[in-house]
Amino acid sequence: RIQILFEVMDILLIFIGLFTSISLETIKIGLILSSDSPYSETFKEITSLAQQAANEELTTNNIEIVNESFDEKYMISSSEAACKLVDKGVIAVISTTDSTSTKSESETLARLHIPMVSVAASDPFLHSSSNSDFIITLSPSDMFQSKAIFGIIRNYEWYEFSILASSDTYGINGVLGLLHLQYLVNSESKYKIKQAQYFNSNEEDIVKHLDILEKSLEHIIVLHCSASDAKLVLKIAEKKGLLNKGYVWIVTDAVVNNVRALLENPDSEGYLSYYDGLIGTVPTHSTITDQYKQFKDVYLNKSNAKYSDLNANTLKAYDAVTLIGTAVDKLKKENPAFLNPNVNCKSPTVAWDGGKELYDKLKSTPIQGVSNDVTINDNGEIANKDFDIVNFKNNGFQRVGTWSAENGLKDLETVLFLGGQANSPPAFINKLSGRHIKMSIVAEAPLAYKNQSEECQSQYSKPECWYGFCPEINAKLAEELNFTYEYVEPADNKYGGRNASGDWNGMIGDILSGVSDMTGTALAINIERSQVISFSFPFTEDTSKAIVLGSTESQNHFFFLNAFRPGVWLLIILIIFLLTIIMNFLNKMSPYGKYGNKMYALQTCCCDKCKRVRLMKDTKDSSSLQVRNFSCKVEKVQHTDYMDTLSLYNSLWLIASGFVCQGSESSPKCPSARFLLWAWWFFVMIIVSMYTANITAFLTLKRVGVSINTVKELPSQSRYRWGVIKDRNIQSRLLNHVDKDFKNVVEKGDELDNLESAIDEVKRGGFVFIDEGSVLDYNFKDSCEYITIDTNIESNEWAYGIANYSPYTNVVNMKFLEFKEKEFFNQLKIKWYQTDKQCDSSQVGNDTPFDIKTLSGLFYLMAMAVGVSLVLLVGETLHASYKDTTESGKGGTSMAKALWDRLAYKRTDIQTEWGKKNKSEKHISTVTPHKAGYDNKTMEGSHV
Repeated sequence: RIQILFEVMDILLIFIGLFTSISLETIKIGLILSSDSPYSETFKEITSLAQQAANEELTTNNIEIVNESFDEKYMISSSEAACKLVDKGVIAVISTTDSTSTKSESETLARLHIPMVSVAASDPFLHSSSNSDFIITLSPSDMFQSKAIFGIIRNYEWYEFSILASSDTYGINGVLGLLHLQYLVNSESKYKIKQAQYFNSNEEDIVKHLDILEKSLEHIIVLHCSASDAKLVLKIAEKKGLLNKGYVWIVTDAVVNNVRALLENPDSEGYLSYYDGLIGTVPTHSTITDQYKQFKDVYLNKSNAKYSDLNANTLKAYDAVTLIGTAVDKLKKENPAFLNPNVNCKSPTVAWDGGKELYDKLKSTPIQGVSNDVTINDNGEIANKDFDIVNFKNNGFQRVGTWSAENGLKDLETVLFLGGQANSPPAFINKLSGRHIKMSIVAEAPLAYKNQSEECQSQYSKPECWYGFCPEINAKLAEELNFTYEYVEPADNKYGGRNASGDWNGMIGDILSGVSDMTGTALAINIERSQVISFSFPFTEDTSKAIVLGSTESQNHFFFLNAFRPGVWLLIILIIFLLTIIMNFLNKMSPYGKYGNKMYALQTCCCDKCKRVRLMKDTKDSSSLQVRNFSCKVEKVQHTDYMDTLSLYNSLWLIASGFVCQGSESSPKCPSARFLLWAWWFFVMIIVSMYTANITAFLTLKRVGVSINTVKELPSQSRYRWGVIKDRNIQSRLLNHVDKDFKNVVEKGDELDNLESAIDEVKRGGFVFIDEGSVLDYNFKDSCEYITIDTNIESNEWAYGIANYSPYTNVVNMKFLEFKEKEFFNQLKIKWYQTDKQCDSSQVGNDTPFDIKTLSGLFYLMAMAVGVSLVLLVGETLHASYKDTTESGKGGTSMAKALWDRLAYKRTDIQTEWGKKNKSEKHISTVTPHKAGYDNKTMEGSHV
């Protein structure tokens, strides 16, 4: 009976449980799975366990997990899976897919206001899009993973590394994060991303990019891609020897969280041995909390369950179910009227009213999850940004350290590197042992010479058949880096430039076509070349110049005119005549000039003698200077009238004699004319000094330079031809210069074929050759007859040209730095460039005469002096008028009246004395003293 009683009680409890569960509302949570993921069944099992655990805890509803799978190869199916879940009435969706698929799903769900929780998406731009209001991400963004990777790189001081990334969103974001960090830490000037390559998910493209890595000798590689892509990349890399000892491969959470995708046989747990030594990063998940331990025990008791199933993503899926269930439970307790969604993808404009409320509740509901404590910030991102550093060993990834945004990398344990290496590989590979390198070379002194011995004829690929500056560098390089080499001469014997079809010729063309690996001679660095090849560390620099044969001393019958240009001489002659006229004008106009003073007296004096002079002048219709009667010729010859001392003729003599620093018997009396004469003497002093200096220098030069200061002046002159060698560095620099005048120089000049023809042109004379300064200095070192002209272009660095992604670049650079520190390059320069030629620079000069532009200041000075003289003339007239008002007998005359009278007399003077009058006009005698403002009584007492 007791047994029957217990059975009845069990049946009653079952009915009570059924009744309770029926009374609770069921909410549906969607789960999107990728059919290609080896963890699809794991996600289902774990979310099912989370559903059971949540239903035991929740008081307002029951949870039902609804699954939808899609084929990850087609992005459209990801959105279709989301729509199917919406049609089934889910209240929220959990996505287990990558960032690209998650973005597609979120765009669909956000339009309907259905919240989504992503366990794997790490795209940092997911929360900056228009759909970010309805997405929760439980994994830190790629930016923080990049910081964790950079923490590893900085810990081991791997100053240079390369990135190999998939061409999808995940790969691109990873590269952007590392590039950004390189920029931020570059204040240390240490860390450099040598190359960042994006590959498509096919074997052919992966092989192509791994070939580049193999040739570049890069051995620190960050692989940023999915686990399935990583499996193929590592398989090909292993065949190429890129997983051997000395290499480092760092993988990301997409690989660590999906490590089973690396298995050759999904049914086995054996991984290939070459994975041992991989380093990885993965968001931190705790393995010591009670929640994790309880969950692990429950999960591993299930059939077919494996410990390797428990990674960060699968654990986060469990936490996502718990988070949604807890948030809905709280929401329904606070708002019993909260309704489940009733929307579908067929009506995307109709959104769920409660979606925003649920999304906000998800962000404000912290939980203690099995992966870690889960707290969501206001942006919908997981607050915990920590990462574990893992190392593949013992058939799986094992934690060897941690990274946090606050403390960086810490607690790093012993790491196993590829090839079983225990010690960290060095930052650089510094040997080229066993390599055979082909070097392009061009014979051009002093960089490289050919050995003309019989055994070297047609054998110029041998290193011993070359000597010079660069062959010595190459021999030293090969000795210290332990490689062999041979020389390759380009068919056109050129350094390298673009031809008419846009293809590269010369040594650069050989590098691009694979004929040679690098140049074996110095190559000037310019932007065009840098776009197609790489350059070594520059070991020297050079300045471009132009050179021309200077003219020798020659007899010139008119050498004394060479000091000034013809325009200057013409302007000086013009000034002499202008000053002559102005000097005469001032003497006649000024009341204090010899002419003006006496003429005013003759016009105003009332004595009998002056009256007779005026009468005779009127009768003879002549000037006052012509009214003279002499009884003998001797008296006429000896007569001197001071009014005529500064006539036009005498003024010309005064100015002309002053120009040759000689005096004159006549000189001005008035201040205005004296000031002008003083200014003229100052002008002459400067002109004579400059003339003397220039003509003296010209007479003492043995060689005369050129009248060109820079190559930009070449197109504006006709004395010289000029040109550059085709396809050389200087041609490219002039054509691409920001100053278009340099381009004009190239376009209007000659284009030469080679250096020999250019040297011949210069030696014939009249030709300006533009090239690198060291080339010109060396090839014209034995003669002092040549003159150099500046180009005013910045100096140019010289280095070895190397193929892009070459394995030799870093090694050669390190060795060149060592050579520079040891002064090896300077020793070679002294040996190959130094010359015993000594030219006396004091006997070389410029035959350029002074031009108007150079002397313009002096001519401006004379113009200002004329202006000042005219101002002084006005002042003299005003002063004389004022004195007229203060003379005895004129007390009643005003200043204005006195000035008017003087101007009236001067007008009459100009009419009668400066030019002939017609008989019909009034004569000077008509201007009586009374009309001039003076009465007869006053005039009788006046003095002349």
